[in-house]
Amino acid sequence: KQWLKQLGVHYLLVPIPGKMSVYPENLPERLRRAAGTTRLQAFLKRLAGSGLEESVLDIQPVLQQAKSENRVYFKTDTHWTDQGAFAVYTATILKLQQWFEGLEPISSEQISVKKKKKRGDIAIADGAGTAEFELSEALVLDNPCAGTIYEEQTSFTQTPAFQARPK
Repeated sequence: KQWLKQLGVHYLLVPIPGKMSVYPENLPERLRRAAGTTRLQAFLKRLAGSGLEESVLDIQPVLQQAKSENRVYFKTDTHWTDQGAFAVYTATILKLQQWFEGLEPISSEQISVKKKKKRGDIAIADGAGTAEFELSEALVLDNPCAGTIYEEQTSFTQTPAFQARPK
């Protein structure tokens, strides 16, 4: 952080909480009873009073709040839903406003919602990945400033990298 500050660069660390700490109510009781301090909680506690905490954005409370309105992690996956990602994006932009005047988050009015199927990594690891799809809501920016430069692949074997070197 100090080195970047000398270069005139702001530093913001946004540690990502695990799905289990955002949805502990979905864990079996024996795991909830055994839960202690998470690594993220220990890290934030260690930073307290150091002056470094101003460069850290704890998004766990953001995700906890957002989950009261929308699912923020997929049921069958360890990743955020679009709604979870949007909540974190908004909190990040609001934090960055301290350093960058005039920075405004995209409003929800600028976004459309469409349905999409998601095959979650938990379902795949559980062996149900070929059959289990989760229907979710994808957020689509109505007027994006950039075009799509990727194609969604349903399998790694379809990628050019795999085609070139299958092993």
